[in-house]
Amino acid sequence: MAGPRGVEPPTLGLGVPFKPISWNELRNGFLLWAKARFNPTYVKDFVYALDKWRPVICSAEDIDRLFAGDFPGKRHLWLAVRNLLKYCSQHGWSKGGIKQLLEVMPPIPKTNPDNRVPKEHEVLGLLRALRKAKIKYQAFHNLILDSAVRPAHAVEILAGFNPDNLEELGGGVYKYNVTIERREKHTFICFITEHTLKLIREMEDPISLNSYKVFQKRHKTLRPKLLQKFAYNMMRKSGVDRDVAEFISGRKPEGIGAKHYAELIMLSEEQYPKYAEYLKTLRKRIK
Repeated sequence: MAGPRGVEPPTLGLGVPFKPISWNELRNGFLLWAKARFNPTYVKDFVYALDKWRPVICSAEDIDRLFAGDFPGKRHLWLAVRNLLKYCSQHGWSKGGIKQLLEVMPPIPKTNPDNRVPKEHEVLGLLRALRKAKIKYQAFHNLILDSAVRPAHAVEILAGFNPDNLEELGGGVYKYNVTIERREKHTFICFITEHTLKLIREMEDPISLNSYKVFQKRHKTLRPKLLQKFAYNMMRKSGVDRDVAEFISGRKPEGIGAKHYAELIMLSEEQYPKYAEYLKTLRKRIK
């Protein structure tokens, strides 16, 4: 099948005609598609990488050229191109052709996870440092400490905080209905202590994903992800069951149904006060 003026259309090297994938032409459509599926931070990273490289993919060789050698941002580009190919597979491109391109994507090593769990004195140091910070940073870190929520979810909760979703449980503990679902990353409820709720109510401007990262790097404070790990581990040490602690921190148990969901909420309400008591003791030590 010949193209205009007898020019053969591009193929994937197997003689199969393939419509070129041009980032410049697909940017707006991809952006809408990505916003409907991913956290804003991921969308921003994808678009930044694709805007920088502006790939045009007509063949497997184009994939090879795009990822040849080592360079800064290679992992971000790999994730962005992979999702661009998924977008194309859902928007008229040959699924067989896209499958071939996905198969020739080079392996990209996963980032090494930081499996370290911070010590209590590190968390106390963070809380002391936060006393001089803006209220929004205090609220953000204390919310993570309260419920071991993911940093991105903490930003989302604070940005759309609605007092109508609060339920007072007694003993200075509140349950907040969230229902954030991001594929395998979820937060259905979180618990907020009276200490943190006061900070949230005093917030004058919202926190963003970028601003907390800048704050952490500038002040060299404990990474929020490590604070989340600390909170989860201390929940367990305080006597909160594994399934319950994972549910509170946003790890959805496999095969969860309505009955199991209701049971986990009930167990969370029963067991969380054990951890809340620990937090009271911990915060008294910052003074």
